[in-house]
Amino acid sequence: MIEKYQFENELLFNEEKHIYTYKGVEVPSTTTVLQVLGEDLSKIPKHILEAAGHRGKVVHKIVELYVTHDLDFDTLTPLMWGYLTQFKKFLKEHQFRVKHSEIKVFNKPEFYAGQIDLVLEHIYQKYEVICDIKSNTERDIHKTQTAAYSLAYNRNDYDKYLVTKRGCLYLTPKKYTFIHSIDPVNDRTDFLAAKRVFDFRLKREKK
Repeated sequence: MIEKYQFENELLFNEEKHIYTYKGVEVPSTTTVLQVLGEDLSKIPKHILEAAGHRGKVVHKIVELYVTHDLDFDTLTPLMWGYLTQFKKFLKEHQFRVKHSEIKVFNKPEFYAGQIDLVLEHIYQKYEVICDIKSNTERDIHKTQTAAYSLAYNRNDYDKYLVTKRGCLYLTPKKYTFIHSIDPVNDRTDFLAAKRVFDFRLKREKK
């Protein structure tokens, strides 16, 4: 059974505008803050970026509906079945169960929010892993993104122990790659530095 958090009721998300608010105040998202780090996508053709974005949304939705037992299997195309098969294979081979799915997190001291794709729990060893699902290739910024999620997740004191592992699950219709066991300490400074720059720019724009 997927567990839910009461905290999610306090953080509102406008999906159309992609805006978080906490008690009426707009909160920058993890993705927005990471734009400060300046990944250059200008050389990638627009149609490729749009196709990648659409593919990512479809893959995320398949996984979300599967773990919440709401997936209509009759609607899946052969390509979609490929992604789902690899996800199921990943859970089985790594002995994970899904503890939380698509949860909103909020780091109040640093004032940013985000949405974690999955929090996984090892069936036997009981450790947790914050898992971000990707349908593209590995990039360094993904480590920083999961560090931000880890900081926010632990700030909310959801559990009696802190999450010590995080990773990215890269899915294709034919295989999966799981990059994990990343120490949260390694990349948190990068994200918090980006947040400082973001805050400075925001203050300058308001003057």
